[in-house]
Amino acid sequence: APFRNRAIATAYAPGSIVKPLVYIAGVESGRFGLQQTIECKGWIRGELLRPRCWGWRPEAGLYGRHETIGPVDAIAQSCNIYFYTLADRIGNDRLVDWFRRFGLDKPLGTGLLQERDGRLVGEALQ
Repeated sequence: APFRNRAIATAYAPGSIVKPLVYIAGVESGRFGLQQTIECKGWIRGELLRPRCWGWRPEAGLYGRHETIGPVDAIAQSCNIYFYTLADRIGNDRLVDWFRRFGLDKPLGTGLLQERDGRLVGEALQ
């Protein structure tokens, strides 16, 4: 589809742009402390490859981890494990509700023909 505007007409995984939103949802819902830290081992949930932090790539000989990390450094260093841990504590349904509060299920209102709204389905966040 060479003429498809992928920036507005294709669904993508949320990526790092939602990390601050996940933090706000965790703190505001009372599931996480304002300055709470977690331990980033590079991976989570007993799996060594996925989900993982961006520096943890054993197949390439990279074993990067953030050790104990707080919210400011987690955002600055884009620590996936911090936000995976936080999202697990919030839970899928609550996280989807928070994303709706932030308007992630609404079109941007650009007026472009191919623009689509976001899709927030609890099962898709697992």
